[in-house]
Amino acid sequence: MPARKLLALTPLAWLISVAIALNITSLAAWFWLHNNRLTLPDATSKAGDALLNDYLGTAHDVMLIALTIAISSLISIIYYHRRKEAKAAKVTPQTRGQSLLQFIRQHPLVTVIFVVYTIAMVQGTSWLYKDLIGWSSELLNDQLLNNFSFRESFVNETMRRSNFRFYPLAHQDLHILSWFTVHIKVWMLINAAELLAVAIFSAKFVSKLRPNNNNPIPALLLITTLLLLIHPATGTAFFQVIYCERILILLLILFACSYLHYQQHNTQSSFYSTILFGLIGLFIKDTAILLFIVPPIMIMAFGIFNRMQGYPELRLNKLREIHKHYRLELWLCSLILIFSFSYICLSLLPSIYVGQGYYKDHLTPKFIPDLRCWFLLAITLTRIILAARKKIKLNLLDALNFSALTYATSLLILIRLEGSDYLTLPIQLICILNLAWLWGVTSSSKYSLGLNNQQKALGGTLTTVLILGLEHAFSQPSFLTTITSLKQEQDSAQKTYDAIQPLTKTIKEAGDEVNIIYSRKSRLTRHHHFGRLKYDRLIEYNPKTKRFLITDGIDRGDNYKPTAGDLVVNIDRPAKVLDPILQDRSFELLYRYETDQNSGLIIRLHH
Repeated sequence: MPARKLLALTPLAWLISVAIALNITSLAAWFWLHNNRLTLPDATSKAGDALLNDYLGTAHDVMLIALTIAISSLISIIYYHRRKEAKAAKVTPQTRGQSLLQFIRQHPLVTVIFVVYTIAMVQGTSWLYKDLIGWSSELLNDQLLNNFSFRESFVNETMRRSNFRFYPLAHQDLHILSWFTVHIKVWMLINAAELLAVAIFSAKFVSKLRPNNNNPIPALLLITTLLLLIHPATGTAFFQVIYCERILILLLILFACSYLHYQQHNTQSSFYSTILFGLIGLFIKDTAILLFIVPPIMIMAFGIFNRMQGYPELRLNKLREIHKHYRLELWLCSLILIFSFSYICLSLLPSIYVGQGYYKDHLTPKFIPDLRCWFLLAITLTRIILAARKKIKLNLLDALNFSALTYATSLLILIRLEGSDYLTLPIQLICILNLAWLWGVTSSSKYSLGLNNQQKALGGTLTTVLILGLEHAFSQPSFLTTITSLKQEQDSAQKTYDAIQPLTKTIKEAGDEVNIIYSRKSRLTRHHHFGRLKYDRLIEYNPKTKRFLITDGIDRGDNYKPTAGDLVVNIDRPAKVLDPILQDRSFELLYRYETDQNSGLIIRLHH
């Protein structure tokens, strides 16, 4: 290509050209590794382990630097255009305090619901819960004196994987938050703020989806809030902080709102905002790409048949028209090349080198959709049939519906599809958008002309409550069951852990040794919270080898034989993990959270 023509390439053409070149290079690296694997050190050796860690560290560092530059550039461009657009429109933005007060006055019931919900989220939240056990130990051991440093627990969880997983930015919002505070209840307040933002932007998206109807939808935010908050997937994801689906749905709704604003107003700030949210979303988790790439693909597909609202017919033989009217779609589709290159370099190559297989290979896929999933499928098919018969034109929500169905299919193939599971939270969000949109259509239909807004709001709210009641009755586990179980598990772990210290003090004051035995299946170890207790020996029982090993204290590293007076502790696992330890031994129950088999307990051996 002549130099003059090369310089004349558009930014999109430059991006695609560079991305294709990088993908070809990465595929060549994959081909070489596949055929020359034996020329490298064995992955299980020290040299192989060092090579793998060096590669993952360098590759992710380069990725983070490039992504930081891209995000910073996009934010700078967005800020510039927003100021320019606000100046042209002569708009004076409200202060945050004014916006908050106005929101409370306009939505008092929603405010009360969120306050109560937030209190429920924060109350009883503990560090001693699942993956938090590993993260919190590193944070608490720093004594709050090592704030702005990279936490190995967050880095290893996301950027040191070699089992074909790809989610480098998952949990990194928590990583950054940990630089400012390690108080879990503050983290939960941030959680609640994210959830409130999702509800507000969801209602905003639905209200703006009707460009020719300026009448507000009665009780829209209240209905959206109830549908969002009262669902087991939301409860599982937001009543704790260990799942990246929280930040994923926030990015998704921001992406959808920016996309819709660009479709309706064609502003530069919304153009770059949509690309920004889509770019960040790609790196949250591997399946997330479907949520940000399928919508533009479907919009272009709808455009080919001239069934897309607000878009002219897409004619593949007229490139200038495509670039003019489908400019944002082309840019978003180019993110596929960025994702594929990143995935090959950050996940595929190291995973092939290790060769341990996909992390969920041993699982059997599950298919247990809930009522909302079936509703999403039904409304998507109905609107497609109506569009095919030229009764309606499709919109952005229809494109999002296809992304949700594609995302659901990927979950079913790769892991599982259970409607109540936290993994389906993006699908549930799009279901809620459809339910809220359907309410908007119903409230403005001819059948409701004789009702005033208050009557419509009451009717919509009661219908929503009825839907939630049916879900509670027929969908299991229900929202209430989910959060009750979660809170009890957190409370059990924390109270059992707190009960150990006074017991060990009593034993020590009596002149006896304090030896604590725990199962290797526990998430707690010497490095993860047990090391903060006072004892003479900390002993780990390995159920596979049936050996007791002293992991800390007197005779560390030696085998151990349980003796009378030893404490056997279970914090975070079902009580049956202690059965091999207690078999053929008499003991005394010192503490048990509840009689339930999944509760924490402390036992003292008699012999």
